Amino acid sequence: MSQRYRNQPVFKPQEQLSFDQIEKEYHTYYCAVCGAIALVTSIKLDELLLRRSDNAYILECDQHYHKKFLSKQTKFTVIHRETGVEKQYRWRCKECQGVVGYQTYEYEDTDIIVGPGSASGKNQQQMQEDRDNRKHFYLKSNALVKNAEDSELLIQAKEFREQMSR
Repeated sequence: MSQRYRNQPVFKPQEQLSFDQIEKEYHTYYCAVCGAIALVTSIKLDELLLRRSDNAYILECDQHYHKKFLSKQTKFTVIHRETGVEKQYRWRCKECQGVVGYQTYEYEDTDIIVGPGSASGKNQQQMQEDRDNRKHFYLKSNALVKNAEDSELLIQAKEFREQMSR
């Protein structure tokens, strides 16, 4: 089996979710600037903890399923903080290239769908070690909106249309 698909959850025909079930169980978020789809996750953003240093949402990759519709920034960015230096591997909107989120560890080949299924086949000691070295995906607090219509460009376009129709 190829490395790319090894840790992905397998859905059998009897386990297939209906569209209504998917809508209830998963949450879709859009780029706040252009309205492009950016993230689908199994948890609402407002239920996530916030990082103290920059108020970014903390998505624990091994606890919540998520699918990024984002592009990887080719090089890492160095951020200087009072506590030291941090490397950020940033994820950008595919449409407008705005920064949506980042991670503090190198990119991996498998970023199709990530979540709790990634821990299958591990014993308790390995899972505890994973908890100690838990991987997080940080989402900028104002980078995503729940409805595409709430994006800045679409709001500006609506305002412009209203002004032109007067």
